[in-house]
Amino acid sequence: MRYFIKKSLINRIWILVLSALLLTGCSTDRRPLLSSDSETYLYYVTTDDSAVVPVPFEVPELDFDDDDEEYYYGQVIRTWIDALSGTPENLDYKSPIDNGLSVNSITYLSGQVTLDFNSVYLQAPGQTEVLRRAAIVKTLSQIEGVESIAFTVDGMPITDSKQVPIGAMTADTFVSNPGAEINAYETTKVLVYFADEEGNMLIGRTENVGYISNISMERLVVDRVIAGPLNDKAYPTVSPTLKVLNVTTKDGICYVNLDNSFLTKTLKVSDEVVIYSFVNSLTELPNVGKVQFMIDSETEVSFGDHIYLSEPFERNLEIISTTE
Repeated sequence: MRYFIKKSLINRIWILVLSALLLTGCSTDRRPLLSSDSETYLYYVTTDDSAVVPVPFEVPELDFDDDDEEYYYGQVIRTWIDALSGTPENLDYKSPIDNGLSVNSITYLSGQVTLDFNSVYLQAPGQTEVLRRAAIVKTLSQIEGVESIAFTVDGMPITDSKQVPIGAMTADTFVSNPGAEINAYETTKVLVYFADEEGNMLIGRTENVGYISNISMERLVVDRVIAGPLNDKAYPTVSPTLKVLNVTTKDGICYVNLDNSFLTKTLKVSDEVVIYSFVNSLTELPNVGKVQFMIDSETEVSFGDHIYLSEPFERNLEIISTTE
C-alpha cells in the first residue's frame, strides 16, 4: 500500500511536468516590435510645414494574443497611430494626424500595411500632404515585420498631382537620418523610358515630377517607371502595384530590390523592354553606370525565358525607338 501511494504520487508529478512542457511548447513566441539596432521615434511635422522631425518614443508595453497575425499587427499599428495622433510637447511641432484627420481602418497582409483615412486627408495642400505622409510612413516603418505602407482615402488609393497612384511606400521613399530634416516639396525633370505600342521598343519621356527634396533620385526614377507614362503615346512596362523594397547605389551600380511580383508579367511587352525600361532610365542619372536587380534581396533569379538577373545590366541604346 505504501508502495502504491508513492507510485501514484510520482505519476501525478510526471503528468504535471508533461503538461507544463506541452503548454510551453504550444505558446506563441512574441514577435519583435522594433528593429533591434535602432532607437525609436515618432515623426512630427513642423508647424510651418517645412520639415519632418523625429522625437524619441518609448514603446508602451503591449499585451494581447498574437496568434492571428493580421489582428496582432493591426493592434500594434493602432497603438503607434494613437501615440502619433497626440499633441507633441514641443509647440513648434504638430502631429501628422490632426485637425479632424483619422484612420478608418488598418489592414496588414504579408508585410504590407494599408491605412485607410477619412476624406479630411484630401484637404491638405501638396507640401503638407507629402510631409504628413513621410512622417507616418517613417514612424510605422520602425515596426519589425512592416515592410511597406500604402495609403487610401475611403477605400481609394491616394494619387500624385498627375492622378497617378502613389502605391506602397517605405522609409527609403523619404531618405533622411534620425535627427535630419526632410525638406520642402520640389519638382524636377527626369527622363524615363516606357514601352511603345507594340511592346518591343522603348520610348523616352521627359517628365516633371514632384518629390521631397532629399528623396534619392534613383528611387524617384524607379517609382516613375512603375507608375507608367503620363500621356497616351507611351505604355507602361510593369504593373503599377509592383512593390519596391529598396533602391541603393554604390560604386556606380544601382541596386533595385523588388518583390517577386516582378517575375509575373501582366502586360504585353517583351522581357527586354521590361528590364531596360529600368536600366536605361536609371543610367540617365550621372552617378549610375549599371543596374543590379534583386528579387526579395536575391540575385540568382531568372526573368522570363532567357534573362538572368545575377549580373548588373548596362545601358542598351539599340532598344530605344527612333520613331513614334
